[in-house]
Amino acid sequence: MSEEELKALEGLNVEEAKKQIEGKRFQFHVLSRDGFAMPVVKNFQRNRIGVNVTKGKVTSAVIG
Repeated sequence: MSEEELKALEGLNVEEAKKQIEGKRFQFHVLSRDGFAMPVVKNFQRNRIGVNVTKGKVTSAVIG
């Protein structure tokens, strides 16, 4: 995904973001929810998109 596509995920609800990410054949992973870090793995993968979520909305998205 491009930086523009990642930025476009911001503000979407989690379900819609997951649908868009998985629709492009990427893995979806929540990195944090309402300020609480979720379990993550340290290996970088170009086919995985991690999102930070606040009150059900994506606040940021990154590859890896």
